[in-house]
Parts: sequence; structure tokens; C-alpha cells
Amino acid sequence: MSDYSDIILQLEDKDYRVRVKAAESLGELGDVKAIEPLVKALQDEDEDVRKCAVIALEKIGDKRAVVPLVKALQDDFFKCREYAAEALGRIGDKSAVQPLIKSLQDVDVDVRVNAAEALGLLGDKRAVGPLIGALEDETESVRINAAMALGKLGDKKAIAPLHRALENQTIDIQPVLFGALFLLGEESYSAEIIKSIENSNTDVRKHAAEILGYCGIKQSIITLSNRLEVELDDNVREAINSALTKLRICSLQMSINPHDSMTGGEWGNIPVTFCNQGDVVVNDICLSVRGPVDYVEKTLNYVRPHETKSTNISIKPKELGHVPVVFEYKYKDEDGNQKSESVQSTLQVKTSSDSKVSTNHQVIVHGNYEVVESGGIKATDSVVTNKATEGGQDIIPFIICPYCGKKLKLPKTPKFCPYCAEKLGL
Repeated sequence: MSDYSDIILQLEDKDYRVRVKAAESLGELGDVKAIEPLVKALQDEDEDVRKCAVIALEKIGDKRAVVPLVKALQDDFFKCREYAAEALGRIGDKSAVQPLIKSLQDVDVDVRVNAAEALGLLGDKRAVGPLIGALEDETESVRINAAMALGKLGDKKAIAPLHRALENQTIDIQPVLFGALFLLGEESYSAEIIKSIENSNTDVRKHAAEILGYCGIKQSIITLSNRLEVELDDNVREAINSALTKLRICSLQMSINPHDSMTGGEWGNIPVTFCNQGDVVVNDICLSVRGPVDYVEKTLNYVRPHETKSTNISIKPKELGHVPVVFEYKYKDEDGNQKSESVQSTLQVKTSSDSKVSTNHQVIVHGNYEVVESGGIKATDSVVTNKATEGGQDIIPFIICPYCGKKLKLPKTPKFCPYCAEKLGL
């Protein structure tokens, strides 16, 4: 393979096929040093060279290419305009918003399709009005991308036009409009999208599957899986598989079962259940709590597909009454990406029945304990010691097992309670 400098020189070759190959190679290499020669190639006499230069600049993804790519929106070759619109959306510079709005009127349908999608990616609300106008485009694929872009932009002004479009559009585009309204906060439409996966119209089922994956509607996983078993159309099957792949990334769900009441200033256990509704292993699950509580961070190595695991998290409330808390769990998806979700709840906290014991306990950290920012304590191989006073005299201190929350008399050397020690292999 030629070295980098040779490839740059090939952009000047007399044979257009060599120049095309050079532009493609520079895109694959992804080096920002290629931006200047590729920008120059946007003026090449051969339309395929210009097209490949646009694609290469998209792959490099540097904002220095934005101005030349905006100019490429006026190229005589429609493929250059089409790929330039796509590239500007992926690079993400909002200076391209107005040029892309103009491209919604391009004579070529693929340019209009990519311009609508790009405006959704850029997230600039200047595009809301023009995209509402694009809901009446003569081509269905443009209307679809315009609707989804409006949903992504999140401007409530689009709700009424989308409702009007529901009355006027053909049935096969309805799931897309449902999805846009769902993204704009009308969550009741999730049921309509799920229902559409059983429609007798092939296009409706295909669009419904695409929108369920795009919107991340996790409660559709079972419906999609069941439909996949009986679906005969290859395009719909492909859309369902794609949707399930997207939904599997966020398929871990947590439920909690707080006690009827907890005691202020005392440790208690909250039962927690994790359910993996996807088809991939979810790894490195870490459970924490946000709110006026101390807690011991809880971890699980993994939850297998379609598996349910139960555990406890130890919590000590700092306040009395109805105490709002947020249970947050982080985990890694199949690609190793960190994900985070949360469940809100309220703890019922009562006063301690032992009024003789001071509520001013000292928390003494032993060994490898780490105090986390939210006030909780991350357990490794030691314990938390609580020391209380009664009538001005020290009483027998005790330890709290960081995994089960049981109180034990303070031994000479800190350790876990026997049950947890055995469970942890300590």
C-alpha cells in the first residue's frame, strides 16, 4: 500500500479512477491532515471524485470541513449534495442550519431526505418551521424524516401540525407520526406504536419496528420478539432485529420494595430486584442511592439474558417522615458502554424506639472503605463502626456488616458477619 504522501499526490493523477481511490483511502485513514487536499478535490472536474471527497470529509468529521461542505450543497451532481447534507448533520456544526433549511427545497428527493435528518441531528429550533412545512412534501421518505426530526427537536409547536398530519397521511406513515408525538412528551402513543407491529400492512409493521427501536420503547421487547417468530417479510424481520438490538442496550430494569417503615439513624436493608429483559449479558452493575441517607454501595457482576437477580442495599436514613430518595444503577452494555438509570421512591422513616441512645453516632472508617460523594460508603473488605453514648458513658460499640446491615459487637479486628463472610468467600 502506498504511504500517506503518495496517496495525497494521487489526488492530482490524470486518471479519475486513481483520484477516486485516493479520496476513498484518505477517508478510511481518517487523518485531519487530509482535509486540505480533500477540500481541493471538491472542485475536481469529475463528479465521482467530488462525491468521494465529500464522503471522506464526513468520515474525518472535522469542523474545518463545514464551510466547504456547505458549498457542496450547491454542487451540480445530486450525489454530492446528498452526501454533503448527511455529512453536515454528522459533523454537528450549527452554522450549517440555514443552508440545510434551503436544501429542504432541493429538486432531488435524497437531498431533501438527508437535509431533514441532518436538521434533527443539529438540534437547532430554527428548523422547526421549515420541517413542519416538510410534513407536506410530495415524497413519503421526506415526510418521515421531517416528522422524526421534529420529535427530536422537542419543540411543542410541532404537536398540532403532527396531529393534523395524522389525519391526512396514509396509514403506513402513522407509526412514524406516533413516534414523533411520543418524543414530544405524548407517551400514550407508545401503545399505538406497539399495536402497529401487528398491522396487516407490511410498511406499517416495518415503520413501527423502526420507531420502537429509535424511541427506545423497552416495553415493546416481548411484542417484537413474538412478532419475529411469525414474521414472513424479510424487510420487516430486518427492522425488528435492528430494533431489538437497540433495545437490548437498555434492557436492564430494577424494582425496589421498601419496608413499610425504617428507623432514623439506623441501618436497614432494602430489597432490590434486577430483571434483564434483553438477549445479552449486562455487566458490572453498581447500585447507589441519592438522598438524605447513608448507604453501602452494592455491586453485581452480571445478570444473564432473561434472568432475574435479587439483592439488598443497606441504608441509614438521616431524616424522619417521608424521605424522598433516588435509587441509581449503572451498568455496561454489550459494547462496554456505561449506562445509567434511576428509580424514584419514598422511605417511611420513624423515630428510634431507643430514646436513651444518642443520635450523634460517629462513623469510623476502617481499612479500605471509601466515602463516596453522595455520603454513602463503598464497601471493600472492612466495616463501619458506630459508637454511641448513654448517660455520658460510652456503651459497647458495634459494627454494621456492610452487606447485610446486621449489628455485631465490635471484635478485636473488623470483619463481616459470618453469613456475608461466607457468601463473599472471606
